[in-house]
Amino acid sequence: IIFQLIDEQKLSLDTKLAEFFPKIKNAELITIGQMLSHRSGIFNYTNTEGFLEHVTTSLTRTQMIKKIESFEPSFDPNTTADYSNSNYLLLGYIIEDITKKSYAENLKNRIIKKAKLTSTSYYDTINPAEYEAYSYRENKNGGLEVVEEWDESQVGAAGGLQSTVTDLTKFAQALFSGKIISRTSLTEMTKIQDGYGRGIFTAPFYDKTFYTHNGGIEGFTSTFGFYPKDHLGFSIVMNYDNYSMNELTLAVLNIYYEKPYSFPSFKSVAVDATLLKQYEGTYGAENFPLKINITIENGKLIGQATGQNSFPLTAISTNEFTFDQAKINIKFKQSGFTFKQNGNVMEFKKE
Repeated sequence: IIFQLIDEQKLSLDTKLAEFFPKIKNAELITIGQMLSHRSGIFNYTNTEGFLEHVTTSLTRTQMIKKIESFEPSFDPNTTADYSNSNYLLLGYIIEDITKKSYAENLKNRIIKKAKLTSTSYYDTINPAEYEAYSYRENKNGGLEVVEEWDESQVGAAGGLQSTVTDLTKFAQALFSGKIISRTSLTEMTKIQDGYGRGIFTAPFYDKTFYTHNGGIEGFTSTFGFYPKDHLGFSIVMNYDNYSMNELTLAVLNIYYEKPYSFPSFKSVAVDATLLKQYEGTYGAENFPLKINITIENGKLIGQATGQNSFPLTAISTNEFTFDQAKINIKFKQSGFTFKQNGNVMEFKKE
């Protein structure tokens, strides 16, 4: 929508943020183009301490702006790039100020109608009667619970969109065929600097480069990609974030392009809690700089290498566990375990 306003000569990439929100720090230096490509340095409001504890609270536009005005910059404008939802929340407000219409109305008239989307709308309350899905997370007992819905005011143009996989791919086709913005604007949008385009990213797949974007809110995760040469669009939406989106994407593309691919094993077995307890501990291997710590959370084994993210282990036998996303296999024995990953085999001993 910002690029549409640029096409209509109501805005430019060089327009300063100070024209709209002069009290935001560095507003006189920050441009619309920098906001689009996350080069503004404006601190990401969703990274504030305790943010997730208040996402169901309704805030006014004035309150949201005052919050962003209070932030110290994360970096000087245009010196680097770092994702900040603050940029897009503010861009949504700018759209409203220029058009004198709500963001939802702009979305409907400028995107949904132009791309002929039938199942896309601005953020509202989930309605299962309309075949809309709740999102879920694992609870303390190992079951699933519905994730509370964020208040719309905390989201705005930074993520206030609900759609389907079909509409996401239709949108991609419309965008890259010139039905939404001009070719000149599309060229500007897809220029990549420090890994960021203007509202878009790129991702390699063999000799191909896909234009992509992902999303995450509540318990939902999503991704979409488009490869202009093949006119191929794909999208994935999940309402329970329990599997690597990157692995799912690679699976889809490998299968579509007939590349070698092996389906992961999803079989699992129940392991007695007493036996799991025996596997807890810290393990080390010769000539390997990292330790691997094994713990139990909610009745499941969790692995974590020194300084790395933790990963859940799925039991495929009483002493063998896997983490398919990273192709890790751990087989416990009396004094330690055998660790396999991508053809590499190491013997770890319990300390």
